[in-house]
Amino acid sequence: MLTFKPLLIVASSALSQFVPSPTDLVSVTGYAGYNVRYKEVPAGICEQRKDVKSYSGYVDVSNDTHIFFWFFESRAGNPSEAPLTSWINGGPGASSMIGLFQELGSCSIDSDGNVQDNPFAWNEKSNMIFIDEPAQVGFSYSVPVPGYVNPDDGSVVVLANATCPAGNLTQGTCGTYSLPITDTPTSTSGAAPAFWATLQGFMGAFPQYSRETFHFATESYGDMHHVNAIKVFPGNTYDYSPFNDTIAGEMYNNLYGTGNCVDQLMSCASTKDNAVCAAADNYCAENVESLYDNVLNRDEYDIRELLPDPFPPEFYIEYLNRPDIQTAIGATVNFSEASSAVSDAFNLTGDDGREDGTVEDMSELLEQGITVMMYTGDADYNCNWLGGEVVSLEVNQPGFSSAGYVNISTSDQIIHGQVKQSGSFSFVRIYASGHEVPFYQPLASLQIFDRVINGLDIATGSVKVTSDYKTAGPAESTYREGNSTIQFSVVNTTATYNTTTNEPNPIPLQVSKKHRLRKRGKRLAQNSNTSDRTPKTPRLPECLEISAVYESDSPNDGDYMTSPVKGHLAVLPTKAEVEARSKTTEVFIIDIPIRYANSVLKSVDAAIQSVNDINLSHLRRFVRPEHLKSPLTSVRHLGDSRDDHSDEDDYKNNEDASKQSDEGVLHFLICATSAISPEVLRNLLLSNPPFHDSDLNPNLRIITVPLFPPTSEHQAKQLSQLYWPVSYKGGNPFGPHPTIVARATQEIRDQAELFIELAKRAGAATSAAGLGENIGAVVVERIRGRDTAILSAAGDARWNGNAGGAQNGASNAMAHSVMRVIGTIARKRRSHLVTPENESQRSDIRGLFADQPLTPLEKDIYDGSPIEPGGYLCLGLELYVTHEPCVMCCMAINHSRFARVVFGHYMHSGGLRTEKQDHDHPDAPHGAYGLWWRQELNWKFLTWQWIGDDKNLPDAVVLTNEELVELRAAQRTFEGAYVRTALGQFSFSLVILKIFTSEFYSIGALFALYGAGVLVIALFRRQQGNKQFFQEVGEDGLNHKKFRTSGNVVVVLTALSVAAYACLFALTLKLKG
Repeated sequence: MLTFKPLLIVASSALSQFVPSPTDLVSVTGYAGYNVRYKEVPAGICEQRKDVKSYSGYVDVSNDTHIFFWFFESRAGNPSEAPLTSWINGGPGASSMIGLFQELGSCSIDSDGNVQDNPFAWNEKSNMIFIDEPAQVGFSYSVPVPGYVNPDDGSVVVLANATCPAGNLTQGTCGTYSLPITDTPTSTSGAAPAFWATLQGFMGAFPQYSRETFHFATESYGDMHHVNAIKVFPGNTYDYSPFNDTIAGEMYNNLYGTGNCVDQLMSCASTKDNAVCAAADNYCAENVESLYDNVLNRDEYDIRELLPDPFPPEFYIEYLNRPDIQTAIGATVNFSEASSAVSDAFNLTGDDGREDGTVEDMSELLEQGITVMMYTGDADYNCNWLGGEVVSLEVNQPGFSSAGYVNISTSDQIIHGQVKQSGSFSFVRIYASGHEVPFYQPLASLQIFDRVINGLDIATGSVKVTSDYKTAGPAESTYREGNSTIQFSVVNTTATYNTTTNEPNPIPLQVSKKHRLRKRGKRLAQNSNTSDRTPKTPRLPECLEISAVYESDSPNDGDYMTSPVKGHLAVLPTKAEVEARSKTTEVFIIDIPIRYANSVLKSVDAAIQSVNDINLSHLRRFVRPEHLKSPLTSVRHLGDSRDDHSDEDDYKNNEDASKQSDEGVLHFLICATSAISPEVLRNLLLSNPPFHDSDLNPNLRIITVPLFPPTSEHQAKQLSQLYWPVSYKGGNPFGPHPTIVARATQEIRDQAELFIELAKRAGAATSAAGLGENIGAVVVERIRGRDTAILSAAGDARWNGNAGGAQNGASNAMAHSVMRVIGTIARKRRSHLVTPENESQRSDIRGLFADQPLTPLEKDIYDGSPIEPGGYLCLGLELYVTHEPCVMCCMAINHSRFARVVFGHYMHSGGLRTEKQDHDHPDAPHGAYGLWWRQELNWKFLTWQWIGDDKNLPDAVVLTNEELVELRAAQRTFEGAYVRTALGQFSFSLVILKIFTSEFYSIGALFALYGAGVLVIALFRRQQGNKQFFQEVGEDGLNHKKFRTSGNVVVVLTALSVAAYACLFALTLKLKG
C-alpha cells in the first residue's frame, strides 16, 4: 500500500483553533458554472517577490465539496503567457501543501517558523497551481464543523458549538474541521471529477492564466500504477544490505509465494471485487511494504535515514495553522496534512491494489503526442526506482526497450541521475534522492521540469524531441552511490539537509556551564545538546535548579559534559505474548526433490485451501537440510511405531528420491495436521510427481512447530533453533506494534534516568520522615515527543498518621507513591473547583488519600508545575516509579489513562510483569499479571523497566560540617605523620651509611628506599586530599557535603611496610650468618 509519508490526522493539534468563515473572498463563476471564491495572498506569506502574484481560495464543486487551491504566477517573464502546471500529492489523502512547502513551491518554513524563499521553485519556469483534493484533504472541506480529535482513533468528534470542553481529553485539538461524509471518494477514478471541476472553475475565474493545454505533475499515489506479475526483487545501489537471509526470503515469499501478494493482486485485477482488492492491498502493505519500517526502523521513503526521519522538515504545518496565515489565504478550516477519512475510504475498495488501466492510459497519452516522464529517487523504497523501471517497460513505447541510459547534465556540472528516453516518453533515475525528489535534488528537478514542459530532451535540454529521438547507452543503470550517506543514528529534528553532500549538515555543539546536575561526583549536562538525539531538558523545580548549579572555570570542564547514561530500558513482554511462546501445533512434512517443489505446493494448497484453518505463514514452507539450525528430532513417522528418528535416518529412507535430482531435496512443510487426514494427503501426493510415475512412497512425517508467529527477531531465532525455520515479520499480534515501542523508547531513553532519580529522591524524603517505604513516583508530561515538564512527585506515605510514623502500625494502601502522585494530579485538575467549603468537607479523608505535598521537594514541584485544569486525570502522561507498582496501583494507572510507565525494581506484589523472576518463590501465588497490556480488558499503556548500572560508583557518606572539620583535621594529622615517617627513614639511612661499615650498606639502602616510597604516598595523599570532599544533590533534592574515603592508599602503604620489614628481617639474618 503506497501510503503518504506523514500519518497525521491533524497535523498541528497544539495550534488548532476555531476558524472564522472568511468574509473577504471574491466570488466569481468559472467555466462549467462552478463558483470560485478567492483572494490575493499578500507577498511574504509564501512568495517573497512583490511583482509575482499568488491567489488562494475554493472552487465549490458541490454543496458538500469545496476544493482548496493556491496559485502562483511564474517568476519568468509574462505570467499571462507562461505555461500552467498543476500539482497534486498522493496519499491517498495527502495535502498538496506538502509539495508546495517541502518540495517545489515558492517557499519553505524553517525551524523558527520563518518563511524562506525557494530559488528552485517550479514557478521559476511555469505558473503553478497546488490543489488539495479530494474534499477533506488539507484545507479542502465538505461541511465545516467545530470539533476535536479523538485521541483513541483519530476521528473528529463534532461539538455543538465553538466551545472547547474543559480538560485535556481534546489535547489542544479543538478547532474547525471538515465533517466526514458518506460520499467521500473511494477510488482514484471517483476523485477525478472533482479535480477536473476545480481546473474548470479556476480557468474560468482566471482566464489570463487559462490554457488549452496544461501540464500535470504529481508524485507517489498521485500516479498510481502496478506491475503485472513481473518478478522484481527489491535491491538498492547504496551497498547496504538491509535484510538478513531469513527476512529476505520471507519478503520474497510474501511477494511471490502462492496465494501471496502478487497472486492476490492478480485476483483483484480479474475480479475487481472490493473485498478481494482490499484484502490484497492490506496483505501487501503488512507483509511486503511494512517489513522495511518494522524490521529495520528505517524510513521507507528514504532508506538512508532511520526513523524518525526529519527530512523533509514539517515546520510548515504549524505555520499553516496560525490564525494570521489562515486569514491571509482565506482558509475555512484548520490545516490537516493528511486525511484518514479519505485514506480509509480508499482502503475499503482496495484502490491501491487495483491497476485500473494506468499503464494503458499512459500509452494512450503517448499515442496522442503528449509528453510523459516518470522519475523516482533511487533511495526511495516505497516507490522504488527498480519497480518504476519495470513499469516503464510495460508502457510499450516504441523504441523504448532498445533505448539506453545516459547521464543527465545540469548547470552545476554534477551528474544527478540518468535517463532512458524514446520520443516523448522517458524514465528518470535521480541519484541520492528520497521520495520527494525536488527536496533532495532541487536544481536537477527544476531543470528536468523545464525540459519536459518545453519538449526538450531530458539528458541535455538542448535537443528538441521528435518521435525518432532515442537515448543511446547501456541497457541498465548500474551506477552505485556506496554507503557513505547511509545514516546509522537518528538525525536531530532541527537538522538541515545538505543537497551538495547529500546528507544532514552537522549540528554545532552548544554547551551551557550552568544548571549541571551533580550526580555521584560527576556532572551531567542539563542544558547542553550533547547528542543529536538528546531531547530538550525538562523543566526542573526551582529548588532543584538552584541546588544543581555548578560554576567552573576549569578548561577541562567540558570533560564532564557527556557523562554516560548508567542503565537501559527493557521492554516488558505482554501476558498474551508470554503465553503464546509455549503454544505449538503439529504439521505434516515430506522430503521432495527441488525440481518438483512448485508443482506439489500448488496442488496441495489448492486441495486444502478451504479447510486450512490454521495460519502458518510465519513458517518457511521449503527448507534446505543444510539451513536447519539443528537436525529434526522427535519426528513421528506415519505408519511407523518408531517415535524418535533423527533427520539422518529419514534421509536414508528417502535416498531414492534425492537421487532423482542433482539439486538434492527440500523439507516441505505441507499444512497443519488438522486440515487434512493422512490418508487423503498421501493419496494427493501420490497423484503428483515425483510419486505418481515411480515406485517412491511419500515419506510423510509429523513434527511440532510454533503455533503463533514470533514477536521479535530474537524469538524467531530461538524458535528456529528449537523447531523449524521461523520468520519474524515485524509485527506483534499480542501487544503494541514494535515500531510504536521503538519510537517511544527512543523518545524517553535519554531522560528516563533523570526521572527515576527524581522518584528516588521523593521516596527517600518521605522515608526519612518516617512516613513510608523508600519508594517514589514522578509524573511527566511530554509535549510533541521531545519537550518534557515534571508535573508532580510523591513518595510513599503508607504509615502517615501512625503514632510517630512507626511502620509497625496499620499500612494505608491509598498512600502508596503511585496512588499519591495520581491524587496530586487529580487535585491539580480540580483546583479551579476548590472552595473553602468543599475543601473542609474533604478534611476527614485527606489523610487517607494523602493527595497533598508532604515534603519540601513535593511541594516545590507541586507549586511550580501548573497543569491545565479539568480533563481526564493522567491521559497521555508518563509515570516513573522506583519500584514495580502493586496490583491495586496498576489498576489505578490503567483507569487514570497513563500513556507510558517506567519502573525500577521488580516487586513480589507487582502487577506489571508477565514472567516470574529469579527471586520469586516457585510456589508464590502472585506475580505475572501483565496488567499494562490486557487487550481483553482494553487496558493498554507502554511499560519499561529501567535497569540501572550502579557498578564502579564510589561509596560516599553524608556528613555534617562539624564532622567534616574533624575529618579534615585528622586527615592533616595523618598526612603529617606520613611525611615525618619518610624523613625519619631517610635520617636513619644516612646514619647507617655514615657510621656503620660496608656490610650494613644494604640495610641503609633499604631504609632509604622505604622512606622514598612513604614520601611518594604522602605527597600523592596530600594532592588527593581535597578531592575527597565534594558536594552532591541528595535524594531529598538538596545539596549535601560529602566525604569519600581512599582505602587503597592505606592498603598500598601497609603492603610497602610489610615488604620493607620482611627485607630487613632477611638482611639481619644474613648478618648473623
